[in-house]
Amino acid sequence: MQGFVTQNDDYEGGTVSLLEVTGGMMEGERVVMGARAKEGLAAWWHARETQKIAEGPFRERESLTEFVTGRARYLRHWPYAYLRLVEAGVKAEVSPLPGGGVLGGSNLAIASRSGLATESRAFVDYLTRADNQRQLFSCGGYAPVVEAAYERVDPCQMQREDGPAPPSATRTQLARLLGAVHLALGSAKRPSLVHYAQFSETLRECVRAVMDDDHTSGADFADAVERALAGALPDAVGGRPGAEDGCR
Repeated sequence: MQGFVTQNDDYEGGTVSLLEVTGGMMEGERVVMGARAKEGLAAWWHARETQKIAEGPFRERESLTEFVTGRARYLRHWPYAYLRLVEAGVKAEVSPLPGGGVLGGSNLAIASRSGLATESRAFVDYLTRADNQRQLFSCGGYAPVVEAAYERVDPCQMQREDGPAPPSATRTQLARLLGAVHLALGSAKRPSLVHYAQFSETLRECVRAVMDDDHTSGADFADAVERALAGALPDAVGGRPGAEDGCR
């Protein structure tokens, strides 16, 4: 049995895991590899070497399966996963990540040339109402995006063709999850960059390149990652792919 499983495949989930390991690495648009980041990378390398982290590649479904089947004791996942665990009858506790998490957001936009701007705005207003945000949370596990939605828990009231859907989690379970999500929001962060997609791809590419090399210690690995990112990430932040071998 492995100790910990997370999303580590070559996609955005892998970027999130790396940002959580390092604590972010960014101050505005400036790359900062401070002591917190290097300590996190060193600990991550050591955990991999001692097989305390389950080797993937894992995405959301695969990492959840690893945990449900008992091949990992701890799971890093998005809030909705807790509801899936409850539905599967898996007993699990939930808490914010010790070092802080990385959370995205909900983006609702109306095209400037839309011929349905009024109707679209009404739909956006409807979705962001506190009562509907509570239902999105209780039924689907989506983190509420309005503060008022955290004031109380409303159990899922989703309707099916044959009647109301049975609740997937109790009020107590939902309240525990909602509290953990709300607490985590205080430290959850993701770089706000115009060229975030390029940054994300380059970050994963550089760390994978360094992982393929041999290292004598976690500190050695962290130093190698720092050197690789110093040469490639500034270009990525500016929207430039950089040199073909920029991660070396």
